[in-house]
Amino acid sequence: MSHSVKSSEKIVKSAALVSVAVLFSRVLGLIREQIFAGLFGAGYAYDAFVVAFRIPNLLRDLFGEGALSAAFVSVFSDYDANRSKEETWLLASNVLCFFAITLSCIILIGIYFSDSIVNLIASDYRNQDGKAELTATMTMIMMPFLLFISLSAVVMGILNTRGRFFIPAIDGSYYERMFALEKAFPENIFLMAGLHPTHVKADYMKELEIVKNQLDSHSFCAVGEIGMDLYWDKSFVKEQQEAFLLQIGWAKERKLPIVIHCRDAFDEIFEVLDQVNDDRLFGIFHCFTGNRQQADKIINFGFKLGIG
Repeated sequence: MSHSVKSSEKIVKSAALVSVAVLFSRVLGLIREQIFAGLFGAGYAYDAFVVAFRIPNLLRDLFGEGALSAAFVSVFSDYDANRSKEETWLLASNVLCFFAITLSCIILIGIYFSDSIVNLIASDYRNQDGKAELTATMTMIMMPFLLFISLSAVVMGILNTRGRFFIPAIDGSYYERMFALEKAFPENIFLMAGLHPTHVKADYMKELEIVKNQLDSHSFCAVGEIGMDLYWDKSFVKEQQEAFLLQIGWAKERKLPIVIHCRDAFDEIFEVLDQVNDDRLFGIFHCFTGNRQQADKIINFGFKLGIG
């Protein structure tokens, strides 16, 4: 009876969280539409954008959020429960490879036949000079969206099946909420400690002291997200490098992986990693956006690449 009550409470709590998340996503959707309206206005360019986005988005409903994704989650869950670990991850690998190859072919076909697809979906655009051509160009630009959103959906399905979610720290103000989340879902939530590079400011040493105290007093699965971000602000380059270096040292002392955030700062991050590279340095290069040469260098450091 007690187990049944706890199970019901957990379901209600989960349903409430999902409802709040859905409501929040709808509000963000409204904000998105307002931004689009402000940028495009009502007319020529916005019409072209709506049709161009609809083409890959319709395919996303099939591959990213439709029957194929749902079927994979069901099969993966069955493998996870009844097969070996090797068989389970081989299935995931095969599905990801299949999706990547199939969707890449579909994207190339969509780009090649973008003019014909636009004529089929919005034939009246030919009546206005340049409108069909603009729509076809936007379609070619947005078609790769299908690959990334669909692969993300597969990976998200794997994570949901495994029930393991890794929460990074941003700055000292986040730990109380992170601990509350871990307490509510101890089997599902795994926490990291660190100072995110976008929050390295003039008081960064005070923030780093909070990170060190948390690492000394609480169990974490990794140190992250740490690294460098020069996209928004280049005022604290040296401070970001110093914070990055210190946190790598703390991770090594505790034999923890690091999760690296990098934006417009590959050379600066490689400069730090070259200083500390040894067999105790390992982790994930989160949300990799670099080129092939940078990827090879990261792998040579012993890191995994996060794509998303």
